[in-house]
Amino acid sequence: MALQTILLTKEFYIPLLFAALVPIALALLFGRVFCSWACPYNTIMEWIDALEKRFFRKHWRKAHPLSPGSNPRPWIYWSVFTGFLILLMVTGLPIFGYLSMPGIISTQLIQVLSGLGLGLEMLLVGMVILLEVIFARRFWCKYVCPVGATLSLFRTRRTMHLHHNSALCDCKGDAQPCHYICPLHLSPKRTDVYPYCFNCGLCTQVCEKTGNMALTFQLGSPSSVGNNPAMELPCEDCPVLTETNKNA
Repeated sequence: MALQTILLTKEFYIPLLFAALVPIALALLFGRVFCSWACPYNTIMEWIDALEKRFFRKHWRKAHPLSPGSNPRPWIYWSVFTGFLILLMVTGLPIFGYLSMPGIISTQLIQVLSGLGLGLEMLLVGMVILLEVIFARRFWCKYVCPVGATLSLFRTRRTMHLHHNSALCDCKGDAQPCHYICPLHLSPKRTDVYPYCFNCGLCTQVCEKTGNMALTFQLGSPSSVGNNPAMELPCEDCPVLTETNKNA
């Protein structure tokens, strides 16, 4: 909202900039953790995912492929965000406000608690959720949400990131549990996981419980901690995958 206000008014409103310091500092240190740990839209999608896993397992398994593909290219992410910025400046409309799921959901919740009822904005939320459930899971968080993209602007080489130690990894074959559990369907072992990854920690959790803690979070420059290139592990069975499927 601070970025949008500056672009629309062409003025720097100091109190608004001070208010933005907290999310900026959080993003500089830990990345897009707001998206994974505080965003109400992500919470709703986690609830839907849990319900689908319990009552519609076949559909849930289709939405969670075992074999990881390549991670989306960063230029796709930044092209969409740049397009929104251009649209905002050309039209003079608060595009970010219209597309901000956490902003819409939080505002609507306040309206309901105040006795004003739900607004038409919730139609967009419902439509996006329906499209995600039917067609493309978590496409909004991965490609569209301006909040996540704005937070990604503050990512540096010293921001907390995933580190994969191939010497410790005992997951074998194309089927990788860290990918299977990822809500954004990314392959966490690869170095091109950002800017999409929002550091939720599910991949490190499954690696810690059933693997050798090959995936960890680290602060500092990726080059200084020796982050590994994308891995192709040509083996057949993965003990972690067996347990993941059993739990699924």
